[in-house]
Amino acid sequence: MTIQIVNFALPNVLDYYLNKYQTTKPPADIPDYAVEFRNLNHDNYLPLYEFISLNKTDCFYRSDGNPDCLLLPGTPESFTKFSGSISGIFPELHKKLSKVLSSFFHIHQNFSLISNSPGAQFPYVMGILNVTPDSFSDGGKYLNANSAISHALEMIEQGADIIDIGGESTRPGSHFISPDEELNRVIPVIDGILKNNPAAVLSVDTTKATVARAALDRGVRIINDISGLTFAPDILEPVIEYNATLVIMHISGTPKNMQVNPHYDNVVNEVYDFLSRQTETAEKAGVHDIIIDPGIGFGKKAGDNYEIIQRQNELNALGYPLLIGLSRKSFIGKSLNLDIDSRDTATATLETLCMKQGATIVRTHNVKNAVHSRNILKFLNNPESLNTNV
Repeated sequence: MTIQIVNFALPNVLDYYLNKYQTTKPPADIPDYAVEFRNLNHDNYLPLYEFISLNKTDCFYRSDGNPDCLLLPGTPESFTKFSGSISGIFPELHKKLSKVLSSFFHIHQNFSLISNSPGAQFPYVMGILNVTPDSFSDGGKYLNANSAISHALEMIEQGADIIDIGGESTRPGSHFISPDEELNRVIPVIDGILKNNPAAVLSVDTTKATVARAALDRGVRIINDISGLTFAPDILEPVIEYNATLVIMHISGTPKNMQVNPHYDNVVNEVYDFLSRQTETAEKAGVHDIIIDPGIGFGKKAGDNYEIIQRQNELNALGYPLLIGLSRKSFIGKSLNLDIDSRDTATATLETLCMKQGATIVRTHNVKNAVHSRNILKFLNNPESLNTNV
């Protein structure tokens, strides 16, 4: 079963659900939010539906004779009341619903690995370091280990909280490389950064267990798996062994074919369901620290990416730190007719919106811009803090 809070204040969201539940028009005073229970089987659908009906709780339901979803429009207060009313009858459902409500309405702002560091500020900035010859934005620019190390140290100086090192390009159309080739690219860079800055928090962008293990052994603390455990589930083994943080990202297909006509009935719901399943798998295996990433640009059309950003707050309900990586991606270029070298301003605009909606980490090429965005939001939230400096 999946529980998701949806925002009815967005017209496209409301229209989708009215159509899904075969409701021609909404109630006169429809609230801004609804809780959807999805993937219900016969055993848990009927008792829940009967309970809702007996208690006269407003409910849209599918009328096709084989329902697997229930939708409850309401307010934060009504959802809290409903959760309390089912606690003795459906204890597991109550526990899950309580977590979703708490996470949605009280955004998870801290990531313990970073938040305990001196001077750390929320949201956190992850600088991208591609040590590849063919990455879409800066392929080849930092393939030399010394130039990569220098760039990483520069990003840290600019305010990056995390450096994400990638030794294999995941741009659309790219091919996999061998673990040995990937290791030859990333290990010298890891060693060089930590030699110069032992306190640096490093992440490695990999889908391979052997690369993850070697990186963690060298002092990396985060494994960023763009496949969300779908390419090599055994990547969980070194993550658990080293008690590392795991980034679980949504992707449709592989980098080679992901942009070949991707299609979703509802992109946010499908990304939400995927992340819900994969985080549950990781937790059951023994992973303690998880970050989720909706995978902007990974098997999505331009409109899908914008819809994810528009409805980003719905993903907060999963209850994990949320990473957003949209820097310089092609959907920005296609929608604004910009080449790669002209996308930083638009990137900063979107990153600011994502930060404002509760993104915990922004993964970016231009660390300086992201730090400026973070500071501007801080000043907007607390303008009085500037009065003492004027």
